[in-house]
Amino acid sequence: MKQRLWLASYRFNLARAWKNFSCPQRLFLIIQIVIAMAAVWLWFHLQAPGWAVAMLAAVAAAMSIHADMRGWQKAIWMILIGSLLVIELRAINKDRKDLQTQAQTDRALQEKAFKNVRDQQNADFNATAQGLTQAYTQSQLQFAATMKRSGVILGKTSETVSNTSKAVLNITGGDSFAFVYPLMSSGDPVAHLSIHNGGKYSLSGVTVTIYGVAQEASSSHPCSLKFSSVTSRISMGSIAPNEGKSILPPEGVFIPFLRTDRVAHFRIWINAQNPTTTEDLYFRRAKDHVSFDYKLEAFKSVEGNPLKGDLQEVCGWRHYYKKTDWIEPRQQ
Repeated sequence: MKQRLWLASYRFNLARAWKNFSCPQRLFLIIQIVIAMAAVWLWFHLQAPGWAVAMLAAVAAAMSIHADMRGWQKAIWMILIGSLLVIELRAINKDRKDLQTQAQTDRALQEKAFKNVRDQQNADFNATAQGLTQAYTQSQLQFAATMKRSGVILGKTSETVSNTSKAVLNITGGDSFAFVYPLMSSGDPVAHLSIHNGGKYSLSGVTVTIYGVAQEASSSHPCSLKFSSVTSRISMGSIAPNEGKSILPPEGVFIPFLRTDRVAHFRIWINAQNPTTTEDLYFRRAKDHVSFDYKLEAFKSVEGNPLKGDLQEVCGWRHYYKKTDWIEPRQQ
């Protein structure tokens, strides 16, 4: 019974207060109620940043033309302004989190796509390297067979052997070897490659192929390098003993790209009429932090029984023809 009496009294007082309001006050009260309902909806259904600011501007405009405000009406306006400000800050925070989440998702998709491309490139390079290795092995066997047949013919007489041996050495290049080295200058990061014949006999039909090594051989695959790039076969023609030639751009002029271990490694195959020379060319950053130090190791794989001076490596016997320590760039 008391609850009914209180409810009837509340309705009576509310109706009397409503009648005491002027038309503008009733209009502004309706506006406040509508804005409050919109603010409640925005609180539970956050929209993009800007909606609460727009409503905040509308509240400020309505408040500026609301004359003869009572204290409780000013309090309602201030509560609405504070609520809309909090809603806008929450919307900005939510929008920033959504953008970060979307950016992480896009980055993950890009990294996955790049990884697939890198894996395919590595597979193609490894297949190319394997084919070159097989061709190199076959040429070594054919050369060994040719030299064996030549030895039978040369064994008839010592004079014939001597004359024929000289002719064969001039034709085949004998034990001559070529190696590639860079010309580095202090303060200049560009490497200018040249090739040099370090033997006593001329080399003809010289070609150079340069592979970038992306990853060194591992303990599980000690003879397998992972290549990242390869140049087309560069023709250098004939090179006389102790003669050098510059390798023209673009293959012969470049800036070494250091790996994460701060070393750039290139595997170079130098083919001529005699067995192929294999070279490992390394770069590291010089003391001036602009140019590069370099070192090289040029060798030929040993077929058959090793001789004096041959070294046994993990991947077989080798004979090193040129081996240097780190060489600093020349001062300009």
